[in-house]
Amino acid sequence: MEGIGFNMHAALGLLLKKRTIIVLFAMVLFVVLALYAELVGYLYHAATEHMRIMFARKPIAQEIATGNLSPDDKAKLRVVLDVRGFASRYLGLPDNGSYTVYSDIGRENVGWNIYATPKLSVVPRRWCFPIAGCVVYRGFFAKADALAFARKLSESEDLDVYVGPFDAYSTLGYFNDPVLSSHLALDEYRLAALIIHELAHQRLYIPGNSRVNEAFATVVEREGLVRWMRQTGREASIPRVQASWDAQDIKIREIVAARDALKELYGSALGPREKEIEKAKLLDHLSKAVCAGGCSGITFPKANENTFEINNAYLVPFDTYFGEYDTLRSLLTGVSGDFERFYREVQRIYD
Repeated sequence: MEGIGFNMHAALGLLLKKRTIIVLFAMVLFVVLALYAELVGYLYHAATEHMRIMFARKPIAQEIATGNLSPDDKAKLRVVLDVRGFASRYLGLPDNGSYTVYSDIGRENVGWNIYATPKLSVVPRRWCFPIAGCVVYRGFFAKADALAFARKLSESEDLDVYVGPFDAYSTLGYFNDPVLSSHLALDEYRLAALIIHELAHQRLYIPGNSRVNEAFATVVEREGLVRWMRQTGREASIPRVQASWDAQDIKIREIVAARDALKELYGSALGPREKEIEKAKLLDHLSKAVCAGGCSGITFPKANENTFEINNAYLVPFDTYFGEYDTLRSLLTGVSGDFERFYREVQRIYD
């Protein structure tokens, strides 16, 4: 009896320990779900919309032959197939099913990106995801969802927030990415550049380093587009394309200079109030310099839906896409324009 009693007590103690472990596990699981419920919901909706786009894919060749698209749109899809083949043969970009298929998304923009910073900092908020790693933006397929999240960031976390549309996104080769109906609003050169840019992400992507990833893809996009134009008898249009880049770069240099000035201001010994005053002056000057023709997107906090005011967050995408551009462009020049050597060097330096 004594031995049996001992075993019963041991069994009871073990059961209690197991129950305690189960209860603790359940509590931890509850806390984790509570903390990440919003993220889980976000990822679910993003995955659902992404799969809707994937299931809508049709071969471009089929759309050209039998689709209901206009002759102009079919001509643009032929351009896509041409630049797609060129990118694999001459730029060393992946040769897969991406951009050989087409999806009608039924709206003007595929989605909206959110960028956010503290009021007195140019350092962007980062969001981390599986595969992509940590990035300086959070994308939404629905504009209403993006604006709701942006308003929440602005009001509950007191951040500067910028919401801007995006034209495309890459699955980094995990899916055969389609050309979207919204892309057909672009002229043939911007469309060709977009295809090269997105394929560049498939060739090389460094998780957690948005500045290198976007600048890298932009370098490949610009040089790749010029080479495609030369090979396909479009040399006469290269000066016009280059002029558009030059005009864009003037605006970008103004923005980068303002960002550098703000970074210095926020790191100075001035008090918060003085920094806010100087920030307002700098951004007002920047707005007059770059927004004469209008600035796109939406910023928070703002007076009303029709008011656009440049803030710290507005500067983030420009720094992300062009902060490392000159360095990487010089790297391509340094390897005599050899893309394969360029890819290896970028991987060696940044990965």
